[in-house]
Amino acid sequence: MSGSGLRAGSVPVILSLLLSYTALPAKDPRRESRRISAASPEEVLYQRALESYRAGRFQEAAALLEQGVQQFPKNAGLEALLGWSRLRLAEPARARQAFESAVRIDPRSADAEAGLGYVALRQKRSEEAAEHFARATHLDPKNAEAWKGLGMARRDQEDRAAARAALTQALALDPADAEAKTLLEQLQGPSEVAEERRRRPAESESAPVRMVSRTGSGKLEIKMGERFRPMFIKGVNLGTALPGKFPAEFPDDPTLYRRWFDQMGAMGANVVRLYTLHPPSLYRALKEHNSERPKQKLWLVQGVWTELPEEDDYDSEAFMGGFREEIFRVIDAVHGNLELPARPGHAHGAYDADLSEDVLAFLLGREWEPYSVIAYEKRKGGLSRYAGKYVKAEHARPFEAWLASLCDLTAQRETEQYRWQHPVGYVSWPTLDPLHHVTEATAAEETALRRQRGEKLTEPILEYDNDAVDIDALHIAATDRFRAGFFAAYHAYPYYPEFMVLDPKYSQAQDAEGPSNYFGYLQALKAHHRDQPVIIAEFGVPSSRGIAHLQPQGQHHGGHNTVQQGKIDARLFRDIHDAGLAGGILFAWMDEWFKRNWLVMAYEAPADRNPLWLNALDAEQNYGLLAAWPGSPDWKITLDGKGEDWDAAQAPYIYDRAAGTPAAAGSTRGLAGLRVTSDEAYLYLKLDLAGSGALDWRSTQYWIGIDTYDPALGDHRFPKPVDISTPLGMEFLVQLAGPKSRILVDRPYDLFTNRNRRPYHSVDNRDGDFIDIYVYCNRDRYGRDGTYYPPQGYSRSPLKRGSLDPASKDYDTLADWIDSPAGDFIEVRLPWGLLNVTDPSSLQVVHETQPRAGIVATRKTDGFRFHVLALREKGGFLTPVDRLPRAARPALGDFPAYRWSGWEEPRYHLRLKDSYGLVKEALQAIPTYEPAK
Repeated sequence: MSGSGLRAGSVPVILSLLLSYTALPAKDPRRESRRISAASPEEVLYQRALESYRAGRFQEAAALLEQGVQQFPKNAGLEALLGWSRLRLAEPARARQAFESAVRIDPRSADAEAGLGYVALRQKRSEEAAEHFARATHLDPKNAEAWKGLGMARRDQEDRAAARAALTQALALDPADAEAKTLLEQLQGPSEVAEERRRRPAESESAPVRMVSRTGSGKLEIKMGERFRPMFIKGVNLGTALPGKFPAEFPDDPTLYRRWFDQMGAMGANVVRLYTLHPPSLYRALKEHNSERPKQKLWLVQGVWTELPEEDDYDSEAFMGGFREEIFRVIDAVHGNLELPARPGHAHGAYDADLSEDVLAFLLGREWEPYSVIAYEKRKGGLSRYAGKYVKAEHARPFEAWLASLCDLTAQRETEQYRWQHPVGYVSWPTLDPLHHVTEATAAEETALRRQRGEKLTEPILEYDNDAVDIDALHIAATDRFRAGFFAAYHAYPYYPEFMVLDPKYSQAQDAEGPSNYFGYLQALKAHHRDQPVIIAEFGVPSSRGIAHLQPQGQHHGGHNTVQQGKIDARLFRDIHDAGLAGGILFAWMDEWFKRNWLVMAYEAPADRNPLWLNALDAEQNYGLLAAWPGSPDWKITLDGKGEDWDAAQAPYIYDRAAGTPAAAGSTRGLAGLRVTSDEAYLYLKLDLAGSGALDWRSTQYWIGIDTYDPALGDHRFPKPVDISTPLGMEFLVQLAGPKSRILVDRPYDLFTNRNRRPYHSVDNRDGDFIDIYVYCNRDRYGRDGTYYPPQGYSRSPLKRGSLDPASKDYDTLADWIDSPAGDFIEVRLPWGLLNVTDPSSLQVVHETQPRAGIVATRKTDGFRFHVLALREKGGFLTPVDRLPRAARPALGDFPAYRWSGWEEPRYHLRLKDSYGLVKEALQAIPTYEPAK
């Protein structure tokens, strides 16, 4: 589905809602009997909810309406508006329930039928959607939203003629519906949309050049009345790939975009950055947000993305021709002057929203790889210059001159086509910064140092040269014709490259909260660029369980719960402000499942199925302030010690609730059963215990051996001091032991231990040798001065006790397990990646039969099996007091397998993280404008 049919900022057919349920015609006594008086409690509640809905506070509206339908169960209007609210919150299942309830109360409700149609569209049931929309248009022929939905359903059924007819009727009823217009234009014959079109010609050269933003001394400035005022940028980067989608599979849902923009504005952001051209519906939603909420205006920093050129030839026409055309398209699109036919991997449609007064700046390109820059400059020779009409470069490297030509091209196109100017910059990152870092040797330098010390190098250094190229924005400047100006921009995170962590000057820096390597780097960057505006166009930390890089002040690349994430992101924002930079654009608005991190990407296979599951070990997938978490409309299992959701999830019993072995009070209790289920991110275990009462972890442990595939492979012995044999080959062992709880891996199946001894596979053994799952994320290295820096790593094995209930004192979004208050069960969740599962959607686990490099080979598991022990600890000895299965000498057939169904469409829900509120507090405390002088 390319659109939701819900226009951002509108309440679908609110007029008919009011007519149907508050001012019904007297000639219809059946409906008249439910008429609501103007002063009735029903009407007061309805109007409050309607006001919240119109203001975009859909969660608030839904909460009011949930109360209303309980108090007034026969009011179809309340149910219908509840359905629209739930649909706006991306909760189609709950929206369906409300709309169906409205139809049961009033079978003549066109609005509820239309709502059911949009729910069916979202769930890709176009035939069902068409039936609902057809009924809605029959009940109310003037319902424009229903006609539009019918057009979308017919389009999805590939009935183009019927789709065009329905959309034409929708536009006749509501000529201002830009989404219906776009949908209709997309359905025109191929000859009408085969080529790009610009409806407006170039502006006259005599027309004055207009600006609403420009560069100033150290800041970007925005026009306020008749003068320009420096503004500190408080931005957020927006990627729009929903779970199950790759980045080029844009949602074409103005409702979704509008909700995001409203949430960003309410947070205190004043800038949203896009990396590439998005669908027209996004730009319309942004324009609408800014028009309706001017006090929460979001300025647009619009990017132009490119891949690297073949053979690193940035001057080739094959590369530059395509990049030039994309720059022109982006400029034309934000000026509302582009009709773009469908192109594989790109957005398309009629760009008719003129955002010329909403654009803050253009930001060109990507993080340029150092090896590519070096290869290009080898062809070009020494220093260069570029004398452009709008942007120039003096005493520049060849790549700097090329970047200046890009900026000049952008300024020229916008000035001469539209008589508008906005500031222009290019993307850079610390790898290409103009600073020198003594701790950061190149691969060649480090290799020479190691050989001087007599080391035998068994493998090459597989890391970028992060300080081999200095690209300096000070070599580029705007000419007198380009009054909007040029600025510098960096993607700069606190944990990488390594010089951010190791540079002794940065280690001595202090921000307002204490030692801060990151603040030291920002100060150095500011000192170099002086009055040139510098935007930190990416920064932030992820809320992943996994850590990809360690940082001295704990600002790691992952390993943060959502509260910690928010506190660190807020501190980084303050550091950017206090360092005197032009502002920061936080990465990122939303979690995106398609992303991959260097430390785990080799174990995410098949790679093309990566968007179908969430890897809690992958830092790149978890940067968002808006979570994309598995389960719909909520977590399948909420780890909270309440246990209420296991029955609703229909989680099977692997071992049923047989009576446990009796145990004396205060000692280890027996086992009453094991339930297992899973979702797109986790395997869940619920270990039921006999009896009740708080667990005494000083004398109690519960061990769960896990066979992830082929029970003949793996370790057939529990480790000492238990030393019990089992017919089940175990790859992993969960030890629930209070604060010492952990998960261990059988040594032959540990990925890091065996990274140089592939193939990876489980091995039939009886060693009882289970080890910590340890990874090194900061490699050992030499600085340019010969200083040796040892490797750093951490263990993934510790299992953290905590609750996902925000009201709990144990609240922690990185919780791995919790025991119930009554002590009668324990809930555990284990990330798939921690179990060497490479793709749960197709049941793939790590298994190789031949040595190989790079991404792992896999095989499909036939299911997981479990061997459970209840252990009593006394005097340093562990004694089994109960086990599952019950038999003292169980056979392999006594171990049932847990098999889950794979999936092609992930279930998920979007929810603001705790970090959103913490960043909101920080942004509201940081001044946007400098005090008037």
